[in-house]
Amino acid sequence: MGLEAIEFIIRIEETFGVRITDGEAEKIRTIGDLEQFTIRKLEAEQRSSKGVYEAIVRVLIEDFDRKPSRLSRQATFADDLEFN
Repeated sequence: MGLEAIEFIIRIEETFGVRITDGEAEKIRTIGDLEQFTIRKLEAEQRSSKGVYEAIVRVLIEDFDRKPSRLSRQATFADDLEFN
């Protein structure tokens, strides 16, 4: 996992107040995978999971300069979003 990918995971942890282990991060391939993972974490802690997808997209656009046109739940981090 490259530096930018690690920075992204840290930013997501900060945004949602969740912990993502290295093993968990390795299994997350798409924005949709990350959305579902985050929803499960939040709901396990009985916290609101409303707006998870929108918050992930906002981080990608604002903090990592990804183009909105390339963002969808099916977009892969490695290929479509060029995280290494």
